[in-house]
Amino acid sequence: IGDEITQLSNELEVFFEKNGNYSSNIKEVHIGLICVNKNFEEFFHPRGITYSETEQILETEAKLDFSICSLESKERIAKIKSTVCEALLTLTSYFDVNYEINVKEALV
Repeated sequence: IGDEITQLSNELEVFFEKNGNYSSNIKEVHIGLICVNKNFEEFFHPRGITYSETEQILETEAKLDFSICSLESKERIAKIKSTVCEALLTLTSYFDVNYEINVKEALV
């Protein structure tokens, strides 16, 4: 799963480089992915959106269903992309540019 997430991260980096900055107040966007066995879910809850003004970093977390570990690579990548897309869309109100449509296209 790590290689797939790294690949997705690289794709998103290229997308944002090509389409401009997030915002004049945001240098980086971090999306943490949580994927744990159901027995441990109660200990790991996604945190909401946070913004560090000094570092200009916007962060959020999203939860992946543990069952993706047993999926074929192509289907697993699609689920991860969908989860990341949903997380990014919750952040678009913080961006200077409306990336909503472009983000969906970048992750297809």
